Amino acid sequence: MIVYRGLEYWIEADIKNHECKVYKIHWFDECNFTLLYNNTISESKALKFYKTEADSLNYSFDAVNSNSINYDVKSGYSITKQKLTSFSDSLAWQYLIYADTNLYFDTTEIKELYGRPIENYSYNTPSFINLEMDSSESQFVNYILFLFKSGDIKPAFNYASPVLKSHSPQQVLDDYNIYLSSLFGKLTSYQAESIKEGYRINKNSSTHSYIINGAFEKMGKAAICISVMPGAANTLLSLSVVADSANKIPYLTQLTKNFWELLKHKKYKEIYEGSSAMLKANITFDDAKKTLNTMDSLGHFNDYTIYFQNFSVIKNKGVVVISFKCPLPGKTLFMNLFYTFEEGAYKLAGINAPKG
Repeated sequence: MIVYRGLEYWIEADIKNHECKVYKIHWFDECNFTLLYNNTISESKALKFYKTEADSLNYSFDAVNSNSINYDVKSGYSITKQKLTSFSDSLAWQYLIYADTNLYFDTTEIKELYGRPIENYSYNTPSFINLEMDSSESQFVNYILFLFKSGDIKPAFNYASPVLKSHSPQQVLDDYNIYLSSLFGKLTSYQAESIKEGYRINKNSSTHSYIINGAFEKMGKAAICISVMPGAANTLLSLSVVADSANKIPYLTQLTKNFWELLKHKKYKEIYEGSSAMLKANITFDDAKKTLNTMDSLGHFNDYTIYFQNFSVIKNKGVVVISFKCPLPGKTLFMNLFYTFEEGAYKLAGINAPKG
């Protein structure tokens, strides 16, 4: 039995019987994980078998040396010991300590198992062996995920591509790190959803995009997208975190609560004085008062709900854009609040008057 493993999949290849069991990997840290059973591929029977055995296997790290690693493997209520050893002369691994090795479709053992012509035996080539990854690339992605788990991704931007650096100066990158820390917090667990080609760089190459489903300490699930330069060691092209719904991010409600309370009590001066230097440099109090008066005249303060949020850049400063909507008979009002990080806290940086 030989085990192939990437960030996304764990494949147990039975060379003698020409059969593969495929699992998705759900990572809890660099050593501990759960295998979620996906399917079994049988070359001899030309069939795929789904959900024919335990849905999940929990691997808990026990001990390791230079040649092997021991795990406690839990399936249902039973726990067994499993010792996995490495191959010294192969790209295939029979053990893992960190999520940093790769699945190669040109590995000798895989060719033995899936060596027949693809046009006649398409079922013999699993869809996950469709993109050759460089081992340093996977290690770099794993390093970025480690930074997410530590709650500080700033070191990742030391490896930003020239294009990324030109669009996002250091101040913006620092602001983005604060944004992630404030809204999402640390990454607690993750599972690679897909590893695929992204946008085309030139005629012969495209970016490699890693889509990761993550769970964060301050909220539920969010998707992480890490794009890297293929064939270039440790080159970050882009990085983003997206939640499926802005109203599921508690920090946004906490951040805007004070604004709505002050507006209800017509404390316009207090709103303005507590705003950021960015806002005060762009508009006077009289101009701000006009916008606040317009909002006040429309009322319905308790009916505004957050429906969208984004990290944006205004004059080389990172800004959190929070969009609200207020359903009314015959129309819906939309407005935005902008916040930037100053003097250790997020402060109001702009207001769009409601529009229907």
